[in-house]
Amino acid sequence: MKLGAFLSGSDKDSHLNQRRQINSALNPDHVKWFTEQRDFKRPFNERNVLQHCLKYCQASASTFALASLSGFSEKRWYGLRYIESQCQTLGIDVVVADNPVVSSGSIQILAAQAEFDRNELVRKSKAAINDIQQKIAKEGSHVSKSGRRITRLGYHGAMEDLSAIAQIARNSDADQHSADVWPLVENFLARGLGLTGTARELNRLGVATAKGGKWHASTVVNVRKRMTRNE
Repeated sequence: MKLGAFLSGSDKDSHLNQRRQINSALNPDHVKWFTEQRDFKRPFNERNVLQHCLKYCQASASTFALASLSGFSEKRWYGLRYIESQCQTLGIDVVVADNPVVSSGSIQILAAQAEFDRNELVRKSKAAINDIQQKIAKEGSHVSKSGRRITRLGYHGAMEDLSAIAQIARNSDADQHSADVWPLVENFLARGLGLTGTARELNRLGVATAKGGKWHASTVVNVRKRMTRNE
């Protein structure tokens, strides 16, 4: 497999870990590395290193490679939509080291699902705000989850209720990250590495946790709980 590998972020250790992750998981025949330094929050079309990587992949018939979707974009759905558009426009394939499900054939569905999930969170947030406003208008006040009675939005108690909606978004992100890394985690556990061994191997490969930190036995347990809670 010939790759044009894009490394995001500004941390040298992170770049090194991403290289290791791509080499270990994908075992490419040839890789040309494109390392981004400080453009993470810029629009995709202004991220020069990313644009050079994509053009290289098109010109050399290489596959566009990422270590992980985490870190590529602040918003997962937006990142997936962009990759989808580039695969179609440039006629290139994509591979993600920590998520073998991602390919040019599947990314349209993955992007649509991620965007749907995002829109659902926005809808729930707006509905929660509207419910509070209606209750205040009808009854004169609203009791927050902490038991505080409020008469207008903007008061601390209302913010407590809205923070509960934000928690839904954080939980959704954590669920998605767990789904992304679960194939690796499940494989390591099945090989008998145990919780600590699995965490050590994930750290060696440079796989980030949902919060961008290091893996520990407890982090592996949390991922396993999320992925097996409905079994």
